[in-house]
Amino acid sequence: MPDLIVRKRVPEIIEALLVLKKRSLAEVLATMPNVGQDSDFARIQGKQQNPFT
Repeated sequence: MPDLIVRKRVPEIIEALLVLKKRSLAEVLATMPNVGQDSDFARIQGKQQNPFT
């Protein structure tokens, strides 16, 4: 049943995607939220630990 609803809305979805304004990379980057300091994401050289263990 949900699949049928999605298929009925495909033309609306396509239309919405076609009218999206294309933005430059600078515009996209300017809208990104501040999530921390650069040092929070610094790569630490040396012995790597497995983050999944």
